[in-house]
Amino acid sequence: TVQREALVAEKLPERPDVTSVDLVRAYRERVERALDELRTIDESRLLDARGVGRMQLPSNVLGILFHVAEHVMRHTGQLLVTVRVQKGQV
Repeated sequence: TVQREALVAEKLPERPDVTSVDLVRAYRERVERALDELRTIDESRLLDARGVGRMQLPSNVLGILFHVAEHVMRHTGQLLVTVRVQKGQV
């Protein structure tokens, strides 16, 4: 899957050709795609059961959205630190 490929790519050696501008652009594009997906969610289905991960742990649509929001905050922080490091501000 795309997600697994991204995880593998994160473990590869540093890529000096990737700039902070590239990272911010990729981040913004992904945020826009996520917002487009969020707009399609039917509010009446927020409490529908969903399995999470390989073990299919029990959750619901709302719980998954909350978990995603936590991930977004963490990755936003990582992006901001990465940009500062690349600019030599750390």
